[in-house]
Amino acid sequence: MLEKETLSVDGKIFTLDYGYDALGTLSSLAYPDGKGAVNFAPNGFGQATQAIRVDGSDSTVFVKGGNDKASYHPNGTINTFTYGNNLVHKTTLNSRQLPQLIHDYLGSTSKVKLGYSYDNNNNITSIINGVDSNFSLSALTYDGLDRLKSTTGNSAGIGSSALSYDALGNIRSYSNTSVLNPSNLTYGYNSSFRLSSVSGTGSEGYNFSQSGSYDNRGNVTHNGKRSFSYNLANQMTASGANRYLYDGYNRRIKTTDSKGTGYSMYSQQGRLLYRETVKGGISYIYLGDKLVAKTGAGVVTKSDDAGYNSVMNFKPFGETIEAANDEVGYTGHKFDTDLGLSYMQARYYDPAIGKFNQPDPVDVLGHLARGSIVHGFNPYTYANNNPYKYIDPTGKIPALLLFAPEIVALGKATLFVGSAGVAGYAGSEAINTYNESSKDEPVKDKKRKYTKKDRKKMYETADGKCEYCGDDITMDPGTGKSMEGDHIIPWVDGGQTDENNGAATCRDCNRSKGKKRLGEKGDQFPPKDPNDRIKDKMLKE
Repeated sequence: MLEKETLSVDGKIFTLDYGYDALGTLSSLAYPDGKGAVNFAPNGFGQATQAIRVDGSDSTVFVKGGNDKASYHPNGTINTFTYGNNLVHKTTLNSRQLPQLIHDYLGSTSKVKLGYSYDNNNNITSIINGVDSNFSLSALTYDGLDRLKSTTGNSAGIGSSALSYDALGNIRSYSNTSVLNPSNLTYGYNSSFRLSSVSGTGSEGYNFSQSGSYDNRGNVTHNGKRSFSYNLANQMTASGANRYLYDGYNRRIKTTDSKGTGYSMYSQQGRLLYRETVKGGISYIYLGDKLVAKTGAGVVTKSDDAGYNSVMNFKPFGETIEAANDEVGYTGHKFDTDLGLSYMQARYYDPAIGKFNQPDPVDVLGHLARGSIVHGFNPYTYANNNPYKYIDPTGKIPALLLFAPEIVALGKATLFVGSAGVAGYAGSEAINTYNESSKDEPVKDKKRKYTKKDRKKMYETADGKCEYCGDDITMDPGTGKSMEGDHIIPWVDGGQTDENNGAATCRDCNRSKGKKRLGEKGDQFPPKDPNDRIKDKMLKE
């Protein structure tokens, strides 16, 4: 089990210390700020029941324990918990185990109260705001592919939206009537089906028609507002004077922009845990997968416990109704006001136009393997064009969203985060990317190891040669050239354990390769395209 994680950059050292109970469940986490570990008191199912930081004789309660400890529904969704300032969070599920009511309240005063209804495909059809009706959506409609077509709301608040698409899932038009930030966009595409124009209210400054708007890998290099540069891993490394640095997990660990130099540290699951800016460090506190607080330098606070709200509202694809905030925002991703983009780890996303700036690193076959039969054909689409049902935690694979967060900032020393709302609808100063019962990892095949029959089939398909080094391999165990079955799409990333996703490798290559994919950039093995191999095989069959 991971006990300590250290990030060393620019002579700075940031350390995370993990503690576990006797069952191997995470029981504490000490952040780089050195202010004591946050204790989670996991129950018998490994679910965190509190979030309390102990620093010597001092303690900070983010989520109460004891008699007020967090409870869970049978499906693992958080039922109720109480923040350290007595704000109570409660989630009521319907008969399909989907959120019916999300309620954050302090005494008799509701801070967040959102009711949901659904159609037979589990698409949200209404969101009723019991605190501010100007931000209710009385109706949401979808087409036959479950893509969002329209929302109906009050123009004085959230407004109504309308969308249309072409056969490839490209947005052709997108409008919103909110008087606070209206838009009416029309989209054009070139012969490569890449965005070439955006016109209408809200499109000011966009220009994708220049010869240098895209590089040869499909990354947006100029959108009319800013230029963008990328390395060979398709990571954005520069935009104007801004500079960005990434770790081996494709997570942005250093930024240099108009606000100075900042550093970030993530969990192995990709959750932002710590940021250090020129103002100091900020720790992000979670109850399981739910972001519940942030604490540290520059955190918005209030001098009493009266229930101060800090709420931001979003159009369907994530553009803010209010002024954008350079923080963790829409679906829990860091928004860069300098760029006008949300950083989603594998890619950057433009919420004003509802499209990614880079093509999907997961190809069509990868999406097919995960059950996305139609939507995987468009490499720039966000959340299957249904941002109320799906999120994209890592910028790769849309994940079902049972509910997304809205912020309620309450307290003296920290910003407490109340969870409610829906993606594209609510959010704020800090926000939870990951819902309780839908993890940020892809759903894994229960079967992880290939059978002897599977390995023999892969051996025959590869003509008895390793698909990495090309050497002869043997079915006999115990040598470096013994045949092993390797997942082309890694099992930990949701790859299936079947012959179509299997590559014959020698043990030496498989053990050296680790989680790298066949032919991955930066790999020391000969570049091959496993997807072409699979497609050729399917055609022969």
